[in-house]
Amino acid sequence: MLQKGVKNIVFDKYFLKRDNILKRRMEIDSSLYEKLQELSNVYEASINKLVNAAIIEKLETNNVNLYDRAEGEILESHNFNIR
Repeated sequence: MLQKGVKNIVFDKYFLKRDNILKRRMEIDSSLYEKLQELSNVYEASINKLVNAAIIEKLETNNVNLYDRAEGEILESHNFNIR
C-alpha cells in the first residue's frame, strides 16, 4: 500500500497515468484499418494508441488530410478507446 504524499517518481518515469477514456464505436475504411494493423507491427503501439496519436497530432497541428474513398471500399465498425 502506498503512503499518502509519497511521490512515485520511478513509476511516473515508466508508466503513463490513467486518463479518462471514451469508448467509441466508429466506422472506418477496411484499408485504413489494415494499414493501422501493419503500423502496430512496426511500432510498439496498439491500434488504439496509433489512433490516439493521430487525434493528438490533428488537435495540435490542425492539419487534416482528406481523401476520396475508393469505389467499393468496405466500412468496418471497430471499438476504440479515445483519450
